[in-house]
This record gives sequence, C-alpha cells and structure tokens, in this order.
Amino acid sequence: MTPADVQTPCNAVCVVSGCAIIRPPRDGGIRYRGLTQDVHVLPVDYEIEYICRGSRIIVGPKVRKCLPNGTWTDLNQLSRCLLLCPRVWTSLENGRVSPRPLGPPVEGTVLHYSCLPGFVLMGRNSSHCNKMGKWDTPKPVCLCECPASLWTPGRGCGEGARSEGARSEGGGLRGLGLRGGGLRGGGLRGAV
Repeated sequence: MTPADVQTPCNAVCVVSGCAIIRPPRDGGIRYRGLTQDVHVLPVDYEIEYICRGSRIIVGPKVRKCLPNGTWTDLNQLSRCLLLCPRVWTSLENGRVSPRPLGPPVEGTVLHYSCLPGFVLMGRNSSHCNKMGKWDTPKPVCLCECPASLWTPGRGCGEGARSEGARSEGGGLRGLGLRGGGLRGGGLRGAV
C-alpha cells in the first residue's frame, strides 16, 4: 500500500456540521432547548442561552448562536455571571453619578459622584461594588451650600428662609429638603 492509496475521510476538506458544546460562565449554566444530554455537537443556527445562579445577572452576550464555520457568535466577548449591587447608589439628588463601566451596577463597577453648582458633596466621591454585591462606602449626599450672609438661625439658608425647593433670583437652588440645614463657615448645620 502506497501513501497515494490512503484516503482521508474528508478528502482534505472537511465540512463542519455544527458546533462543539461550550462551557458556561462561572456561577452559571446553559439552557439547551429540545436536546438530550448525550449531544456533543450542536447543529448550525442552534442557540444556547446562559443563565446565572442565585441573584447573579449575566454581563456580556446572553445568547450565542452556532455559525456555519463551527464557531459561536461573539466569542470575543466574555459572558460572566456577576452579583448586582443596590441601584439606589446609582442616583444622587442634586448631583451626578458616572458609572464605569456603563451598564448594570455589578461587582467591579465604580461610581463617581459630583454635585451640581451650589451644592457640596458630603461623603466619598466614589464607591466600588465588591464581590459580595455591596458598595464599599455609604452613599454620599449633596447638601446646599449656604453663604453666611444668607444663613438665618432656625430658618435655614436663603433670604427670609424661602420655602423648600424655591429658586433664588440668582438662579441657585436653596433649601432643598434641608430645613435648618446647609453649610455655613465650612461646618454642617443640623440637617433634618
């Protein structure tokens, strides 16, 4: 028998008829629709769906599809099951919150806080969502900045202690929910 007599099963060009089963993300699984446990190659156009255990959510592609070339869609994007941190930290009254990266607040997310003009940030200017699904610092607040000339004892900040939420003639916000509160001379007055 000579090497020319030996035939290759695919005649040197093999056609892939599906995709190999891929591993699920850590703390997750894969939902297979309509298949038995003994399948090792999934057909072209078949879709799998990642699911996460417990209170984790999927970050990255949730569904992958088998392509004619034997690969899965979006393999260059990692799918992970991560814990979600409380969303209440993602908003700040009288301020702005900038999440990094964008998307749901999951473990690894960093929030950066800043206040609108006329307000001062009390607390840390950033918070990290940890692997336990909790923020590493208390949520900061934006308090009304009150010049000493506008401070009225017992009435708070503003000329004649304007009603809560009123705008001053200068366009700044005064007394937003801080009856008797605000800043004067660098110190914090008793906020309600």
